[in-house]
Amino acid sequence: MHRLRRIAQDRSPSDLQRITSIYDQHAPRWDEIEGRGEGRVVGDFRDRLAGVLQGDVLEIGIGTGATLRHLTESSSSITSYTGIDLSAGMLAEAEKLVPGSPFPVTLRQMNAEDLSAFPDETFDTVTASLVLCTVPDAEAALREMARVVKPDGRIVLIEHVLAPNPVIAAGMKVVAPLQRRHMACNIDRRTDRLVREMGFRVERDDARFLGIVHLIVARPPEP
Repeated sequence: MHRLRRIAQDRSPSDLQRITSIYDQHAPRWDEIEGRGEGRVVGDFRDRLAGVLQGDVLEIGIGTGATLRHLTESSSSITSYTGIDLSAGMLAEAEKLVPGSPFPVTLRQMNAEDLSAFPDETFDTVTASLVLCTVPDAEAALREMARVVKPDGRIVLIEHVLAPNPVIAAGMKVVAPLQRRHMACNIDRRTDRLVREMGFRVERDDARFLGIVHLIVARPPEP
């Protein structure tokens, strides 16, 4: 099991039941309402993330299956795919993609902060896209990712973070409380920094959209 430095982190007051309710409600129309906007912000990062995934894969916060959809449209070296999400509504949408998958897919309702259903060092790749902004304790989720990935495996993330530009960052901080209230999303987090502060070995960190959106490929912390 990997040893992670525990650091102080702000906690969201949102409880899991409220988050689940929000995403259950939005799930049936998520791709229609949010998917297009997400595509403009993320650009080709989803395709690039898909190209890194290999072996036995765990996706944290699979949502409606955006990453899985990209994988079913292209060849990959994936042997199995496990997707978890807090929202049963989101999982129901992702379930529609399973019959077309070229590899075995398992979907489970689960909290990203507690992956105790999986033994240590189970997966070759663990991935999450635009999820750690919503998880109440992002540090706990990252610790669990590091625990369940193999020592030579990879953690692959797409995340939006607080803008490096101070003017844009100030505007994001103004909007952040409203975003937390309506979508349980923390747009003012610095997940890119948190990954490094916890000892993850970052191999790649690409940024786009004014430095707000990051594609991070990392190895788990040294044992």
